[in-house]
Order: sequence, then structure tokens, then C-alpha cells
Amino acid sequence: MHTDAHADEPLRKLNPNPQQAYRITLTIHDAPGPLVLTDARAQYDVTNETPCGKMKPQGGPYRMTSSEPLELTRIDETTYQGTVYLDQILDEDYYGKGVCHWQFTEVRAALTATGASKDTRFAPFLDADKVIAQQSEKRYFWNERYPSSDFEGYSDFGNPDIKHFKPELRDSLFSTTLRSEKVQP
Repeated sequence: MHTDAHADEPLRKLNPNPQQAYRITLTIHDAPGPLVLTDARAQYDVTNETPCGKMKPQGGPYRMTSSEPLELTRIDETTYQGTVYLDQILDEDYYGKGVCHWQFTEVRAALTATGASKDTRFAPFLDADKVIAQQSEKRYFWNERYPSSDFEGYSDFGNPDIKHFKPELRDSLFSTTLRSEKVQP
């Protein structure tokens, strides 16, 4: 159980032996130049933070969430691969109020031209439902935001629907695909 002295520490215990594994593959298609993977994360949220979590002085629970590093290894110039675990965080009683239940919510990546802070951050993601269903999602990005936009550190999450872009811009797009595949224990 955490006390107030440790309130700023991550409120989670990692599972030493996770079993629910999914291979995540990130593929880049037709980028206007090189892209560097600068970060990849797996997001987990507590589903019952009101009964189990720490309460704010003005009432209501603190949001209990954790963004865990996801190691994606470069396979070739356009492909990265790694493993995410649905059960990476252990359910536990952190405040003596009952067990907090962690749920995997998404994987996300960040790609930039050079890794510099001025670069546009292209940030594809894949929701937990699609990871578990072993699906993939292609997201489209406008080439004009490469290597940077008018705003330093701009994040572009792309769009899964090419029709979101005007027809005259569709030849000026690149895309990423995030794909999930269950790994047998």
C-alpha cells in the first residue's frame, strides 16, 4: 500500500510474468523522407478508480493511468516490431480500499524526421479493441507537415479515412499501419 510520502510514484506494479502477448508491427508507407521512431507506449487505465483510488481534496478520484514504454525494434527501413502485454500491470489494492483493476487501452508510437523538438510528431495509435481482435489500422498523414509544421513540436495523429483529405491532396499523403497478432504463450 502506498502512503502519501510515495504519492508521486507510479501507482502500479509490473507483472513479472505477463502472458497475454500481442506482436505489434508498425509499417511506414511512402514517407516523404526518413522517419525516426522516437517513442512507443502502451497505455493502461484503472477501470474502477472511484472505489479503489486516492481521492482529491476537493472530491472525486485522481485519474489512475500508466503509459509504459513499448520496445519496438527496427526490422528494416520502414518496419518496427515489438510485443505488448495486456496483463503487464498487476491488479492490486493500493490504498486499502479494494483492488484496482488495470485495463490495457492502446498502443501508440511517435515518428519524426530527425528526432528534433521542432519536427512534427507523427503519432499513429491502435485501440485495445483492435489489438485484441488482431486487426490493423492505416492512418494517413499530409506530406506538407514533414519535416515540420508552422508549430514547433506539432503532433499529427493522422486519419484512418483517406476521404478526410480533399481529393487534390490525396497524392500528397503518406501512411502508417499498426497491426496486431496474438503471440501464443
